Amino acid sequence: MQSSKKCVQPLDIKLKRSTLLAVFLYVITLLALLSCWFNSLAIPVQLLSCVAVLLVAIKCYQQLFSIQKLQLKKNGIWQLTNTKGELVTAKLLKTSTVFSSILFLHFKTNHKPVQLLLVKSSFENPQNNRSLRLVLNLYTETLLKA
Repeated sequence: MQSSKKCVQPLDIKLKRSTLLAVFLYVITLLALLSCWFNSLAIPVQLLSCVAVLLVAIKCYQQLFSIQKLQLKKNGIWQLTNTKGELVTAKLLKTSTVFSSILFLHFKTNHKPVQLLLVKSSFENPQNNRSLRLVLNLYTETLLKA
């Protein structure tokens, strides 16, 4: 009798900081800060708005570049290596999405949710981008059940 559980192709993917994503975040933050200043709100509200924008931008930047390595095991379990070198076991969530040039990956861990935004320049090896897309497209249901 055949097993109903599929094995997935294991992956070992090293990520790098994408200059494109970093510049995009800086530009969006700059535009948000400009909109905080060039409005008719009172000065204290403008200052609070700027502080809020900066706090959100810092959190987004830290989160976008918090993972250095993605590993997918045959059983569909993900292991994420953060910038401190800590290995965290994670489960892929169904809110993860694959577009033509962007990957939105959402993981559930024991500590906190991890959200990654990956573009072609996020991968040290361009082949890893293709491999990850292939695995996500072929084994989506299996990965979500793992």
